[in-house]
Amino acid sequence: PGHWDPKPLKALLSRNDSGVWGEDCDDEGVTVLRSTEQTVGGNWIIESPARRRLTVGEASDARLELDDLVVTKSSGSDLHIGKTSIVNQSVAALGCCFSNFMQRLRIIKPSQPRYFWYLLNSPVAREQFIFLSSTTTGLGNLNASILGAIRVPLAPEAEQRAIAAFLDRETGRIDGLVAKKERLV
Repeated sequence: PGHWDPKPLKALLSRNDSGVWGEDCDDEGVTVLRSTEQTVGGNWIIESPARRRLTVGEASDARLELDDLVVTKSSGSDLHIGKTSIVNQSVAALGCCFSNFMQRLRIIKPSQPRYFWYLLNSPVAREQFIFLSSTTTGLGNLNASILGAIRVPLAPEAEQRAIAAFLDRETGRIDGLVAKKERLV
């Protein structure tokens, strides 16, 4: 639409930073989420996250907050490069950090992180991530500069909220139909 304002993603971010890995440790370490805890569709499945020894500064800087977007920035598979998850209430409650194979994007309010989650997981965005990723030794790599330079369609905040709510409703409805078919099978 003509009233949408295309902008580089970096203009909408307060954070665009890489994660941490730290040192090996026992169960007393900080929970650090990895790209393996993200599904291809950008959801979380956190069953056995890594526990790592981090400095106080690392743990503070890499702590995930509600509505942060976490992008897989390095992968040997086109299916995984660029997959983006949003930090929901349950992930935020873990008080966890994110690994160095991931990039955190924190959207400036009043923009709607859920809108950008849908946008970054769209087939068009994912193809761009594959195209833009540099490869070294077979791994596709994204970085802060590449992610920040991506131009995004900036709808007004009310439209972002309406689009995200519509997509939440429709994907919920479709997920319900799929679950019903699976029970029938």
